[in-house]
Amino acid sequence: MQRLFVCFFALLIIGTSKADDIRLGLIDITETSHSKPYTYDVVTKLPVITREDIPLTTVFPNDCVANLTINLNSLNTKNQQYRLVCETTLGGKSLDLQFLSGNDYAIVIKYTSLEKVETIQKASSDSPLIILVKRSTNVFVDYTLLGIKHILVGWDHLCFVLLLMLLIGINKNLIFVITGFTLAHSVTLVTSVLGIFTLPIIAVETSIALSIVFLAREIIKILRDSNYISFTKEHPFIITSLFGLLHGFGFASVLLDLSFPQTRVFQAVLGFNLGVELGQLLFIGSLILLARLSPTRIIKHCQFFLALGIGGIAGFWFITRLLSL
Repeated sequence: MQRLFVCFFALLIIGTSKADDIRLGLIDITETSHSKPYTYDVVTKLPVITREDIPLTTVFPNDCVANLTINLNSLNTKNQQYRLVCETTLGGKSLDLQFLSGNDYAIVIKYTSLEKVETIQKASSDSPLIILVKRSTNVFVDYTLLGIKHILVGWDHLCFVLLLMLLIGINKNLIFVITGFTLAHSVTLVTSVLGIFTLPIIAVETSIALSIVFLAREIIKILRDSNYISFTKEHPFIITSLFGLLHGFGFASVLLDLSFPQTRVFQAVLGFNLGVELGQLLFIGSLILLARLSPTRIIKHCQFFLALGIGGIAGFWFITRLLSL
């Protein structure tokens, strides 16, 4: 049974290790004319890991023509701006994002009408068809949902939380430590989004991978040497809060890449941060339930292999990200 579990876990790790590179792209559509021909300013942003551009000729209806006006790449994204001219309005039309099939990133579509009504939707390989609907949008709710979706596919952040649970155990100290981690990454998320202090995303993600390796190493040393005195184990709040500051920059990079509504910054940031916390609590709750349903003997055997497997994958992430610097 133990060998079977190890094999299953190895397959799980291999499958999820690729998911760490999931990123969000953006298609930002702003309506500029109500009359025929209907015109729109379109801004696209793709993660730098992608090689191709968004094929707008297949995304928009056949009666639309897109002309590239600006092609400017930043450190984290490939940015392009288009002037879109259509014979009919885009409101109520379908956007076909079939090109997402086989890609490991999703696209957020932000549509702003001439009346300044914003709509935020998300397309992925599982749901590539989007219908643009002019409706009043609740920025707080939209970004809360976006935060939940982001954390549940953010495997590096989830791995870090899982290792925290292995280190602390399921007790009252876990609440204390998770609270410190949450408050810390909330601080850097806000300061980064507001432009007070930012870091290059590739450097942040490299450091996040290293933080996972560090935690995994601590857990393995504690399990193998009963005499080992771990500062992290003795003072988890200090260590996890410091790492939480680092993870906050990672969360902020998502908002910065999505061109969130400048007129409702507070709602967007608060909603996204709340979504991240709700997704994190959902993940923690699921793990606690799984632990309660599992025999204690299996849990003890799992700790070492979980720490070893996650540490190995995080080491791979660290090396690949370091080479990208």
